[in-house]
Amino acid sequence: MKNKLFKLLLTTSLLIAGGCSSSTATYTTTTEPVEETAQPEETSEPVTTAETDESTSNVLVLYFSATNNTESIANYISEIMDCDIVEIIPEEEYTEADLDYSDSSSRTTIEQNDDTARPAIANTIDNLDSYDTIFLGYPIWHGQAPKIMYTLLETYDLNDKTIIPFCTSASSGIGSSATNLSSLAPDATWYDGQRFSSSASLEDVQQWIDSLNL
Repeated sequence: MKNKLFKLLLTTSLLIAGGCSSSTATYTTTTEPVEETAQPEETSEPVTTAETDESTSNVLVLYFSATNNTESIANYISEIMDCDIVEIIPEEEYTEADLDYSDSSSRTTIEQNDDTARPAIANTIDNLDSYDTIFLGYPIWHGQAPKIMYTLLETYDLNDKTIIPFCTSASSGIGSSATNLSSLAPDATWYDGQRFSSSASLEDVQQWIDSLNL
């Protein structure tokens, strides 16, 4: 009897122990690496700096103009040659009365008849040493270059230059005007001069420059 009771108690204990035991589940958390979005690779390319070709022309158009006729030709030459241009400005501007060639008492008539007349130049002409060739322009007054051109050539030494004279007039040719000017820079290389009318066109000037074979 005791034996049966012991077996019964043992069985009951085993059942209770089995029901109370719990299995603890072990969860393993797997952390997968997050895939990063591929970034574009930075490439270091050389920076190119635009360089300007600063080629300075060695040609200059140097002119005096009282009525804008010579100025027009000077501007054409500068455009064709793609070169610098400088106007010779008189200290005392010439008025319409001054330019009355039929008046024996007008300023231009008096100056042109006076071998010693040297009208003053108002502006300074810089950097002449940097030019090799000079187009020298002026109007014809009483058959000659205005005396302000003599002032110019006696003020600045152009003996090492190539000088190409040009002039404007209503009817007179260049005559001896360039020859007389050349005596003030005898060591310069002087081209034959060219006379233009006030109605000369860009094409007229272009044909003349082409004929120089510069």
